[in-house]
Amino acid sequence: MARIDATDARPPNAFRTLRCYRRTQTLGATPVKTTVENLDPSRIKLTVEVPMRSSSPALDAAYKEIGSQIQVPGFRRGHVPNRVIDQRVGRGAVIQEAVNNKLSDFYRDAITEAERVPMLQPEVDVVELPNATGENGGQLAFTAEVTVRPVIELPDLSKTETDRRCRRGHSTRTSTPSWTTCALVSAP
Repeated sequence: MARIDATDARPPNAFRTLRCYRRTQTLGATPVKTTVENLDPSRIKLTVEVPMRSSSPALDAAYKEIGSQIQVPGFRRGHVPNRVIDQRVGRGAVIQEAVNNKLSDFYRDAITEAERVPMLQPEVDVVELPNATGENGGQLAFTAEVTVRPVIELPDLSKTETDRRCRRGHSTRTSTPSWTTCALVSAP
């Protein structure tokens, strides 16, 4: 066990590693499949697909949230099994809760993967939800149309010939831009 000195501002490595592990555990990037369609230079349409195995932590959190809100005879509040929640409330309500809680995170991962900067809130349409009945599986699919900062490509200006005028109006033709004053002004 490491000894913590009062003068040491940092925690020992064991604590720091644990904290970093938790951060990557909760805030890690989700594997989303994203396709980007350019509608115009400043508007894009993202089509995002999230497999069910990636959204299962969201489903677990939704089960926990719903289990803490309902009272089922024979179970303490917050300790209701998932299959009992499915029977009482329905799996569709759990999936809806999970999607509502994680949709913004999935959108943020998709816009980061697309390497675009959003300017306004997106218009989101959920296209496909994971299976509510039958076999657990499927995927969450949604589209988001958003206004983004346009990508501007500047031409190469290193070989451009310019005509600059100094403070006194003398013209100086240069092949490369420089910030020196013209010879007529700096002459004694």
